[in-house]
Amino acid sequence: MTEKMDAKKSGTSEGGRSTGPRSRAGKAISRMNAVKHGLDAFVARRDAPGEVATLTALFAGEGADEARRGVAAMAAEAHVELLRIEDAKRALVNREIAVRKGWGHTEVSAFIAAAAILMHVRRYDIRARGRRSRAFELL
Repeated sequence: MTEKMDAKKSGTSEGGRSTGPRSRAGKAISRMNAVKHGLDAFVARRDAPGEVATLTALFAGEGADEARRGVAAMAAEAHVELLRIEDAKRALVNREIAVRKGWGHTEVSAFIAAAAILMHVRRYDIRARGRRSRAFELL
């Protein structure tokens, strides 16, 4: 127990150096990180219920039982989420390129900056693809 306490004091333990923002301004900026692109919110059922229902029927097939329709709904929701992620990625890249070109950057350097932004949203893409793949495996 004392070793853990000593490690925390010296900053070598998990979280020893990372304490998060301390100022009000830093906390406000940190609070907005999750809403920069809106991908944290799962909105497929709420924003595209018709599309989810259509895809669910297509994936499940005619005469599907309740379990199969449930799995098909999971696949449909993940697919709609992937479409939303693709739209968000396009918007992020286009916005970044426009901003960088406005600052006098070349198109190549603007695209490199946009590619770095895409790395931040990659995890949402991976998760949605995984959900859709798992659902398709069960169908």
